Amino acid sequence: MRGPLFLLFFISLSIPFTLVSTLSSDGHSLLSLSKNLTIPTPILSTWTASEPDPCNWTGVECGSRHNYVVTLNLSGTGVSGTLGPDIRWLRFLHTLDLSTNNISGSLPPELGNCPRLSYLDLSSNSLSGKIPESLFLIPVLDSVILNNNLFSSPIPSSVESSVGSDPTGDREVQFIDGIVAEGESPRWGHPG
Repeated sequence: MRGPLFLLFFISLSIPFTLVSTLSSDGHSLLSLSKNLTIPTPILSTWTASEPDPCNWTGVECGSRHNYVVTLNLSGTGVSGTLGPDIRWLRFLHTLDLSTNNISGSLPPELGNCPRLSYLDLSSNSLSGKIPESLFLIPVLDSVILNNNLFSSPIPSSVESSVGSDPTGDREVQFIDGIVAEGESPRWGHPG
C-alpha cells in the first residue's frame, strides 16, 4: 500500500512543473544556436528556458498572428562564435541580421532550409569558406548582404545565373567585396 501512495505523491508533484516549463520549438532552436555563439550576458540572460516565450527575448521578434520567431537581430552587439546548423529550425524566420559582430567559420548550408527568409545581413564579421548555393535557392530571399567577411571563393556560377534572372529587379545582393562568379559581372544588385 505504501508503494502506490508514494508513486501517486511523486506523480502529483511532477505534473505542475511539467506544465510550467514548456519552451517553444523556436525557443529550443535559439538556445541550440546560442551553444555555438558567444552572446553578451545582458542579452543571453533573457534567453532562458525559464522565460518560455522567446518573443520576449532580446533581439527576437515574433509574428503578430503567431508566436514563431520572424526576426533575429543581434547586429553590433558583440556576438562571436559560429552560426550553427540549428538555424534551419527557425522555419518562419524572415529577417536575420547578425552584422557587425565577430562571427567566424563558414555559413551553414542549413540557412537554405529557412523558406521565409527574405533579408539576410551577415556583413562585417569574420565568416570564411564557401557561400552555400542553398542560400540562393530560397524563393523569397531578396536582400543578401555579406560584404566585409573573409570568404575564400567566388559565388558559384550556378548561383550567379539564378541571381541574374530576377525579372522584377526587386532583389538586392551586395556581393562579397566585389567577388562574383568567375568571368561574370553581377546583374542582381551591386557589389558591397
